[in-house]
Amino acid sequence: MAIRIPIFLSAPTTLNPAQQAIYDAILRCLEDERLQPRALGRSDFPQSDPLTEVYYVARACYGGIILGFAQLDFESGVLKRGSPAEKRLGPIVMPSPWNQIEAGMLVALRRPILVFVEEGITGGIFDQGAHSTCRNSAPRGSTITTASRCASGSGSGRLSCGQPFAASRVLPACP
Repeated sequence: MAIRIPIFLSAPTTLNPAQQAIYDAILRCLEDERLQPRALGRSDFPQSDPLTEVYYVARACYGGIILGFAQLDFESGVLKRGSPAEKRLGPIVMPSPWNQIEAGMLVALRRPILVFVEEGITGGIFDQGAHSTCRNSAPRGSTITTASRCASGSGSGRLSCGQPFAASRVLPACP
């Protein structure tokens, strides 16, 4: 059995069927490229508090993939309530807050990351220009080819299941 390179995989543990199809396709890509996904609640289970465990797992990895799947949907909301910049929003789609924490730890550890984000999700690591992230929309109904194609930064993420998804390019490790 060949040695596999560990990478941190940030994704919620509970996914809808369309999200699960994308997750499974990404796992197949990683397997094809001899990459070993490491994720709390999936491959690794905390022996201490979750934040400390994320740090130790991320530190043992050579890079990370952030899967920004929608986890919360709101019809409307108010941004900066009561301030002069108050603004009504809607609809609002949000990922797991752990995506932001785990991405932040990977950046702090100077690990390269690849970000996939479901349409409508913004904020933090999912914002255009966040830590040199470039988001490209993937066409509906397309399919993942290989992890190396995804990681090359060429084109979009080629994800299936009919969900609009965007892929960033791989971010270089910090100097």
